[in-house]
Amino acid sequence: MTYYHAREGFFTRFERVDKSELIDVPAGNYTINKLLFGDVHNFYSKDHLDYGLGAYAGVYSFPVALKAVYGNNPLTFGVFLRTRPSKK
Repeated sequence: MTYYHAREGFFTRFERVDKSELIDVPAGNYTINKLLFGDVHNFYSKDHLDYGLGAYAGVYSFPVALKAVYGNNPLTFGVFLRTRPSKK
């Protein structure tokens, strides 16, 4: 889901996946959940393209059996440059 306000785009995303090919964990199927929050600031528009700089942070939940490998509270952080067709 994305909420746009002026030149900002605030977004959130939820992912739920079942993984069976994880490395260094007991064999099995594991359900992993990820919740991501972020923002993109459109800083430039030209030739029907918008350019934005963004950042996000993600948190995870997963079965107790994976905590020894992935820790108690793993986080994801990222920064990105986005180019997309202009909405105007």
